Formats: sequence, structure tokens, C-alpha cells
Amino acid sequence: MTPHAPQEHHHPSTSAMEHARTGPVSPAARTYADEHGDVSDWTTEWFEIYAELGGIQ
Repeated sequence: MTPHAPQEHHHPSTSAMEHARTGPVSPAARTYADEHGDVSDWTTEWFEIYAELGGIQ
């Protein structure tokens, strides 16, 4: 058995990107999403901050 390569961070799914713009999220998370543009370009850190602001439920 060969060891697995470290997993890379992948862009979020289309549904996750749509949720960032239209889902039931807090006002702070929606503002954050609006300020950071296209979520397909977001880093893992930006998604973590978005989640802390109430953007992922």
C-alpha cells in the first residue's frame, strides 16, 4: 500500500458559492462575502472567517 499524498485545498462547490451569496447567513457574513468578491477565489482562511461570522450553518 502506498502512502497518500497530502490533500490539497479545493475550491468550494457551486452550491457553497451560491450559499455565500444567497443563503440564510448573518448580516456580518453577507457583508464579508460582498467585500471579498467571487468565492471561487477565496482562501481557506477567508472561508473560516466567513464561517465564524455566521455564514455557514
